[in-house]
Amino acid sequence: MARRLHRALLATALVVGTVWSLPVQPGSIPGGPATASIIASPTFEISARHNVVRLAGHTSSRRHEALLRQAVARHFAGMQHVFVFRPFGPAPDWWSRATTDLIGAIAGMRAPSARLDGGTVVVRALAGQPETALYGVASVVASLPVALETDIRILDAGPDIEIRSLCTQQFETFRNGPVNFHESGTQMRPSARPELQRVLALAGACRSAMITIKGHTDSSGDEAWNRRLSVERARAVGDWLIAHGVEPGRLVLTGRGSSEPIADNATRYGRSLNRRIEISFAYGD
Repeated sequence: MARRLHRALLATALVVGTVWSLPVQPGSIPGGPATASIIASPTFEISARHNVVRLAGHTSSRRHEALLRQAVARHFAGMQHVFVFRPFGPAPDWWSRATTDLIGAIAGMRAPSARLDGGTVVVRALAGQPETALYGVASVVASLPVALETDIRILDAGPDIEIRSLCTQQFETFRNGPVNFHESGTQMRPSARPELQRVLALAGACRSAMITIKGHTDSSGDEAWNRRLSVERARAVGDWLIAHGVEPGRLVLTGRGSSEPIADNATRYGRSLNRRIEISFAYGD
């Protein structure tokens, strides 16, 4: 059964550069439950770029934290390590194994990032042999006793592919989703994190590209205030990227106020669309 599942997953996802987003049926872990009851979903994130491995996530015990440290030291030897552990009592039985296995699954990739929670697994990376890298991640997902939604994008970085050309192709099609803020403020809502993780993954894969962050507001209020607010929101996004390893010199921040609407400011829905962050990539020369 497991072999048939792996073949089905790979047949679906081996078109390099496409998003693989299919539910994976539960596998089996000796002694594990058929289903998992999670009071509040734990989360786990790891990225490796610029010679730094950053790991943040919920842990079920000190032993779990020790296993994570050992896995990072083994699979990312020679790189600096940053750990942010968040003890989480009711983590499901499969959590410890899944998080440590995921570290090994992404270890051979270039500029990898991964996120796991109680319902989804997201992976972004470059790899010389994408089908092999994909199989490793698929094996981890298939071994879990729960069905997860998967969003896995592994691009070909083999010797016959020029990375700069590949990145340029990605820049042309990249469109960030909503990066939402609390009303009239510069604090991002938690829903912004998945979009910023996408930006971070592309920034890590295309390390010499410049990143332009444009803030926009609706037409409510004074335009001078709107322009300042749009700049501050762009700066908040830039600060988040810097905190996660992007060099400040790669960022270009600008605020457009309400001068470039994409919808009707006369309606509430239109104003919500106009309050936005736009992020784009380009090479400087």
